[in-house]
Amino acid sequence: MSQVRTPANSISSLFCDKNNNLWIGSDAQGLYKYSIRGNSYECIEPKDSHIKMNNIKSIISYNAQEIMMSTESGAIRVNIETNEIKTLGEGKTYDNNTDRSIFSICKDNEGGLWFGKYFTGVTYWSPYANRFSY
Repeated sequence: MSQVRTPANSISSLFCDKNNNLWIGSDAQGLYKYSIRGNSYECIEPKDSHIKMNNIKSIISYNAQEIMMSTESGAIRVNIETNEIKTLGEGKTYDNNTDRSIFSICKDNEGGLWFGKYFTGVTYWSPYANRFSY
């Protein structure tokens, strides 16, 4: 087994996508994509400055093109081909719930997402209604 040096000090989550890229979530240094074939790193940063990507807690596959991350600032989707970053549930879909600190994610068979949250327990996001339920 070989050791891979990472640009981040504290690794909180790992995920290998269908293209054999290793996604590395850190506690304080954001998200990195490691090309296993090319042995190179890329720091993935949002173009929109209001998206906070520190304190990544977990990473899962959402669909063939996207991964989903849980962070202390909410849920974030990343396109694995283009590295485009979007937040999940911006605006009214949060229904004034201020607890956006998500620690874990589980995707069900219908594409719904279950979130383990710091203050409010379990929250469900429906892909059909594009809303959170508590």
